[in-house]
Amino acid sequence: MRVLILDFDFFSAVGGGQTFYRRVVARHPETKFFYPSRGPDLKGPVRRTLPGNVTPFAFDQFVDVSELLLPFAGQWPQDVHGATLCRIALAWRGAGFDIVEIPSFFPAAHLVRPIFAAYGITVGRVSLGLLGWLSVSTRNGYENEDARETSSALEEAERRSLGAADIRYTISDLHAVENPAGELPIATIDIRDALE
Repeated sequence: MRVLILDFDFFSAVGGGQTFYRRVVARHPETKFFYPSRGPDLKGPVRRTLPGNVTPFAFDQFVDVSELLLPFAGQWPQDVHGATLCRIALAWRGAGFDIVEIPSFFPAAHLVRPIFAAYGITVGRVSLGLLGWLSVSTRNGYENEDARETSSALEEAERRSLGAADIRYTISDLHAVENPAGELPIATIDIRDALE
């Protein structure tokens, strides 16, 4: 099985989602995992200590993808999400993945299939890890009109992400309460016993 995890440098970053992804990789040695790196996981001590079933990859963070993004205008709150997906897809042109995992703090699950298809990448299932919402952070962190507008735009992208995912899960009962179930159920996976 080939799984693309759309989180960055999670063997050198610290956080609940990163810890979860490291445990998933460790508990599934038969699965091949791939994830984008902005540099830290590609070299030095981190690269030398990575498990054999995981491969970080570089992607061009600056290539102009504006032409490809035109048909998707208005489907995400910030151009950076769609552009980042395009840049990652460019690194895997013509490849295929059984699962593409995207964390909820990257609210673009609804763009995975169409953008990857534009690069000839096949996707079996899209998995949305409910590891935290940008809209909640934005709403709780700032009290001004701009923050409310940004939070509303993020909420719309998050709703689209929820609707587009084939698999949805969260890593705590507390977070599960904060997520609307909608049409698909949300599985709760205890981070202490990842995937068990």
